[in-house]
Order: sequence, then C-alpha cells, then structure tokens
Amino acid sequence: MSESFVGDWEGRWAVRRGREDELTGAERKRFIVSGEIIALCLRGDGSFCHKRSIQGTWRQSANLLKFAPTHVDGHSRKDMEQAALQQGRAFRLDFLFEEFALEIDGESLATPDDRRLLYVRYTRLS
Repeated sequence: MSESFVGDWEGRWAVRRGREDELTGAERKRFIVSGEIIALCLRGDGSFCHKRSIQGTWRQSANLLKFAPTHVDGHSRKDMEQAALQQGRAFRLDFLFEEFALEIDGESLATPDDRRLLYVRYTRLS
C-alpha cells in the first residue's frame, strides 16, 4: 500500500471529454449542477470510508486502488442479510459490498471505465 494516497479526498461528477453533448438536461442537473461531493478517506492501516457510510479495506495494484467494502453504516453483510431474513425479506443490497477500483490519474483518482459517459474524479483534500 502506498502511503502517498493516505488522506481525505473529495469526488465530483464529471463528463468524459468530448461527450458533453450526450448528457441530458436531467443528468446535467442531477450530477453536474448539483455539485455533489463524494467523500473518501484512505487510512494508513489499509482501511477506507466512502461516502461516510461504506467502510472496508483498500490496496494499490499497479495503477489502480482497489476497494473491498466490509460494512455499510456500521453493519456487515452478514448482519444485513440476517436482518432481512428476520423481516421476511430477500437481501438485495449485494451491490453495496462489491469490490470497486479507482484509477490513479496523476494527482487525482477516477472511476476507470472509459465507456461510461459520467465518472467521478477525486482530488486530495489533505
């Protein structure tokens, strides 16, 4: 793990260069104009907090930072599955525990899928 990534980051929605005309008015308002800030904290012990609610571990692999969520709002996947079962519901929040990656792009981090119109670019706060 590289200590150079440890600290607080803020992410903002952006449109892939050259694809601005593909953005609908609703998408522009929701993602760009809203100015939503997505918080990311990378700790030196290999743990992270994303959007102030998803916690887990992170590591560097080549030009990617890879994240493995373990808790959402302080609850493990197992805890959430059991709670759903006790309420007679199916657990449908698998996606919250899926691993994800951010690409190292100079001094910033970005969601790596170039095929997507929108992406999130993270810049360091501290």
